[in-house]
Amino acid sequence: MMPPLMLRAGGAQIPPPPILYWNPADSSASFTLENANLDAFNRNASGTTANAVARALPPKSAGKWYFEFEVFQQGSLVGEDIGVGVESASLTLSHYVGELSKSAGYWRNGSRYVNGTLTNGGSIYSFAPGDVIGIAFDASTGGLWFRKNGTWVGADPTSSAIATVAAGAPYVVACTLYRPGWGCRIRNTLTYSLPAGFSRWA
Repeated sequence: MMPPLMLRAGGAQIPPPPILYWNPADSSASFTLENANLDAFNRNASGTTANAVARALPPKSAGKWYFEFEVFQQGSLVGEDIGVGVESASLTLSHYVGELSKSAGYWRNGSRYVNGTLTNGGSIYSFAPGDVIGIAFDASTGGLWFRKNGTWVGADPTSSAIATVAAGAPYVVACTLYRPGWGCRIRNTLTYSLPAGFSRWA
């Protein structure tokens, strides 16, 4: 659900500014949504949660959009652990981000899964709790660019996309929290500047 309406002087209601937030109706029950649905967190103490996603609103079908996550809470540092990205809003919730066609994910160990294909990025692109991950997405072409703490991974949006999904379908922000203790916080107040020609995803 959206955050509550804000009040102005005199009691008149005004809507909150447009924001990106995790959608409880379109996120795996394996994850807990907290902090007014800005945080998705894996509290599954019984083990890993590989084939599940949390997804956010609103969707985008056209235009150039940019958003940021903060990775928080430290779980096991073995393996990929957490992946963030975008995917078609029509996909089921029973997969990891990047596993299927029209799904792309940037994973903690620096690798990228795009349309089910793995690209090893190497440790230079790995991330950890406290890091801020930015993703620029051109919904009109399907092009994606990934950013870690303000530095673009491989190429910036003035160059050819580092990953591509099919254009046109409504896309949503998504994450997979593979191991207990990992969380993904949406940052509607951006840490880094918008790429030229892109708008904040909201």
